[in-house]
Amino acid sequence: QAVVDAGGASAVVAAMDGHAADVELQMDGCGALRNMAAGGDACKQAVVDAGGATAVVAAMGGHAADVELQRAGCGALQNMAFGWGLAVHPPWPLAVPVSGSSDARMQAVVDAGGASAVVAAMDGHAADVELQMDGCGALRNMAAGGDACKQAVVDAG
Repeated sequence: QAVVDAGGASAVVAAMDGHAADVELQMDGCGALRNMAAGGDACKQAVVDAGGATAVVAAMGGHAADVELQRAGCGALQNMAFGWGLAVHPPWPLAVPVSGSSDARMQAVVDAGGASAVVAAMDGHAADVELQMDGCGALRNMAAGGDACKQAVVDAG
């Protein structure tokens, strides 16, 4: 939270925007945004508000052949779109996707091209199990949003 509060997401996005051709910086930027978006809802929202989803999608599109960057990008989008809650289904509690304040964030990730970027990464690196897992997680989280999010995931392939 402290890194996000200090403007970390904006700084990372600015670095990514300024050095689009530097694959290592893009990969590290995706990883940093992934880590920042692993925090609570406020962290996730700050990353999205700073342009994190757009920066990640641009990095993935600009460096499609780099599997490590694609993994980091899928993971970052997965974390940005995450919005789960705890529902009680006897006899045990179950973590399930929930609607609400995270719907707008999920929609912002989709609107940035997140679903299409993830599908392209999964298509381009079909043999990479880790990328496939992160990609499935990202698509699951985006599809947990409203109807428009669900449709965008379907339309992405």
